[in-house]
Parts: sequence; C-alpha cells; structure tokens
Amino acid sequence: MKKILILLPILLITILSNSQSSLLVNDKLSIDSLYENVNENLILSKVLEFEGVKKEELKTKVKNWGSTKFVNLKEVLVSETDDQIVLNYIDKSYFYKVGKMIVNNDWYVRLVIQFKDGKIRCQYFEDGNVFIPSQYGVPSTESRTYHFKQFFDEENGILYSKKIPKLGFVSFKESIISNLNSLKESILKKDTSKEW
Repeated sequence: MKKILILLPILLITILSNSQSSLLVNDKLSIDSLYENVNENLILSKVLEFEGVKKEELKTKVKNWGSTKFVNLKEVLVSETDDQIVLNYIDKSYFYKVGKMIVNNDWYVRLVIQFKDGKIRCQYFEDGNVFIPSQYGVPSTESRTYHFKQFFDEENGILYSKKIPKLGFVSFKESIISNLNSLKESILKKDTSKEW
C-alpha cells in the first residue's frame, strides 16, 4: 500500500508532463492548442464510428454511460431530441495559483452528442466558471462569468499571466479527452446485461 502511495504522485507528474508537451510549444500555451474553435468555446470535436450499430442503440448506450459517469443523468441532461443529447456537467480538473497555493476551480462543460446510424459526433464546449462564493473579503463571482480564452493575449494567442499555471489548462483538456475515451470504451463494451 505504501508503495502505491509513493508511486501515485510520480505517475501523476509523469502523465501531466507528457500531456503538457502536446499542448505547450516552447513552454508557452497557445490558445489554439486548447480550443478547436475559440469563437464557439469548442474544446474538442470528434466523430466516433461504430459499424452496424443503429442510432437508437447508440443513444441507449450513451445514456447508460451518462448514468454511471455522472451518477444522476437527470441532473446533467439539459436537452434531448431524437438525434441529439446535450449534457452540462462540472469538470473538477482545472486549477490555478494564488500566491504559492494551488486552488482547484470547477468549470462547466457542455457536451453535445449527435447520433446517426453507425456513428456519433461529440462536441465539448468550455461553458465558463461555476459560482464562487464570497470569502476573505473577496466578492463572489457569478457562474459563467469567465471563459478560458480571457486568459490569453488577443494578439498572439499565448497565455499571458504567469500566475495561472499552464498545467491547469492541460489538466482540463486531458480530462475532456479522458471523458471522450470513457464514452467510446463504454459503447464498444459488449452488453452483458441480458446474460445475468
């Protein structure tokens, strides 16, 4: 058990430093490495193909994934049509620095999943900060007041503040990618519910 506790931080640092290299260029974080479309706050958009799987079955599998991923699907499901599901959830992977202290900051993510026979399209939008209550004489911050793009210089699209750790953005993007991979694995997993 002690070995696991010792190796866990080392593993985490290794993962973050390896993932950091894919988003950082010359130790600078570019806005284009975080967003696929800055104007729409689109972080990630992928089409996943599942040959021979009907649209209705894909939708059921996505809802089953959402029920386990978010515990209560009704809390995060904000819209549903025959061809699309929209989930709005809170991601807890982003962090920033205050003095020498690292502060976790929850952030809204809007996930739009569109369905066709044999494929789905997943679009992850950065949807702004969560409500931050007033503390230590600092006024509260309303939800969805800030977006990540506000931390980047408009001229060159590079993160401009040294107080904001680049790894916080990298961690957020990696969380989005992990979420997508989790969804894909869940859909590909053989349905054993009828066997028990």
